[in-house]
Order: sequence, then structure tokens, then C-alpha cells
Amino acid sequence: MPWSTSGVVIFIVLWIVALIPTLEPRAFVRQMRKPIYFTPVALSVLALVGAFWSDAPWDARLHAVGPTTKLFVLPLLLFHFARTARGVWVLIAFLISGALLMLASWIVGFVPTLTLKW
Repeated sequence: MPWSTSGVVIFIVLWIVALIPTLEPRAFVRQMRKPIYFTPVALSVLALVGAFWSDAPWDARLHAVGPTTKLFVLPLLLFHFARTARGVWVLIAFLISGALLMLASWIVGFVPTLTLKW
């Protein structure tokens, strides 16, 4: 069950463009004071500081920091789903999909003939 990372990024960008007009700046800044909101941003900043500290070439440093930039979406997701009545449904669906994906990977780990490769 491969998930397209470029498809996810495209839909995240479209979602952010749709979310920006509905964002209440004061409420968002107030929520960013909570640890659950600023922790992903702090981890990204920590990765950036680690890149400056590294002895690797700059292209390797920036390549290593790249995946942590996806953490900047988490405060937006938390803010959006905290305001909706279906936030709990989204959390449950996420946990179920993650558990099913983990189960599928464990099954393929023990029985490699069950992969979806031809």
C-alpha cells in the first residue's frame, strides 16, 4: 500500500491555501503558546541549529533538515481540528489507519510472499 508523498504534499498545500482565509490570527497565536502547538516548531528549529553545527557539506545539511519542515503543518492541523466537532473522528481514523498499516507491515515482515510487488 504505497502512499504517494508528492500527492500528500500537493494536497497539504491546497489545504493550507484553503485554511488561511479561515484562520483567526489572535486565536492561533494564543494556541501557539501551548506546548502541543509549539513543540513541532521547536523540533524543526532544533534540527536547523543542528545543521549549522554539523561539519557536513551544505547540501547534506539542508537535505537532513528537509523532512523536519513537515512538522510545521502540525500546529495548523491541531488548530483546525480543535475547532471542529469531528476532531475526535479524525484522530480515531488516523489511529486506525496507522494500526492497519503497521499490521500490514508486520504481516509482510513475517510472510514476505504477501507483498504487493509483482
